[in-house]
Amino acid sequence: PTFQISKENDKTVVIVSASTLKRWVYLSAPEDMGVFSDNAFDVFPEESKKIYYTGNLSMEQLKEKLELTHLG
Repeated sequence: PTFQISKENDKTVVIVSASTLKRWVYLSAPEDMGVFSDNAFDVFPEESKKIYYTGNLSMEQLKEKLELTHLG
């Protein structure tokens, strides 16, 4: 999967998308105690999933640290 990070009404938003089905996509940012509004979700082909991030990382820091894993 791929991701984009942006701001929406002072909230940090992560938009996850994929060209093929990705099961159980999990977001993490090592060494950060931030919270994602959803985690461990499926991403369907040509669709995107909007996730809100709440934590201490700036948008730039989150872009550097964000890790996406999935089952396939």
